[in-house]
Amino acid sequence: AVIEQHGIGHDVLNEGDPADDLFVVRSGALVVRSTGGAGGAVRDVNRMGPGDWFGEIGVLRRRPRTATVTVTEPVELVRVSGAAFIDGLAAPDILPDPIRRTVAARLAQTHPTDVAE
Repeated sequence: AVIEQHGIGHDVLNEGDPADDLFVVRSGALVVRSTGGAGGAVRDVNRMGPGDWFGEIGVLRRRPRTATVTVTEPVELVRVSGAAFIDGLAAPDILPDPIRRTVAARLAQTHPTDVAE
């Protein structure tokens, strides 16, 4: 894992980009925005702070980023490689409940038609 620090306005990830890592928020705040994958209007779908994580959908589902995550207060993040995350799960198809529920809830916010995947 790598510790990163970013200032206000920095996009940590962008909707549509390839997904390779996930992030855990140590301090600061971020906003999550998405077009819903249909090229619609950008809308705020979530806010994140210490203890939250993001980027897991792309890593777990091997798909492009479903949202853009932008720093709203200076942040310190832990970047975890997607490969290390997947390796850390004994059976990637059987996700621990907190991760499974989070993935489903976030996809419902950004890409509701993809929730049944």
